[in-house]
Amino acid sequence: MPSSATPKPAVRDVGPCLLILYGGTGDLSRRKVLPALFRLHAQGAAENCYVLACSKAGELDDASYREVAVEALANAGIPRNDAARWAEMRLSYHPARGSEPPDFDALAERIAEIEERHQLPGNRVFYLALPPAAFGPTASGLAQVGLARAPGWSRVVIEKPFGRDLESARALNATLHQGWREPQIYRIDHYLGKETV
Repeated sequence: MPSSATPKPAVRDVGPCLLILYGGTGDLSRRKVLPALFRLHAQGAAENCYVLACSKAGELDDASYREVAVEALANAGIPRNDAARWAEMRLSYHPARGSEPPDFDALAERIAEIEERHQLPGNRVFYLALPPAAFGPTASGLAQVGLARAPGWSRVVIEKPFGRDLESARALNATLHQGWREPQIYRIDHYLGKETV
């Protein structure tokens, strides 16, 4: 007799890529994004996905950021040893000092170094887990130094409310379209994604 349970969809690996996580020490990253990335890796959907966290918070380096990430993953119910192994293999850190071209040039150099070390083809996701006021300047700065174009594919993800109203949403769209093509832009509102809605 066939099972009435709905089969789970097959997990498809996104392929080798680098996810640049702006706001890497923030609440959204610690509570939601990092645990989700760990779980995707564990399910085989992100086996060759590396993460470069960017933040203005404190004087962190790769090792100290990995400690922050392991603590966040442990708080999400992930065994600490598993979290530590994943963090050691997959996580790097880059200080996001400001929004001037030299700051984005330094990021581009760090991206190139990580992609060369892990033999990545230049597939990039820029995940902006930032305050809404930082979306436009960050996306524009990335585009101005050529990071919207990559040897592989390049995407920008806007997480949180996309504008305060129709006018501000249109203004943000216009800013994004100055450096990014529409198929590269992903908009996520995690409030509207809640099951209760």
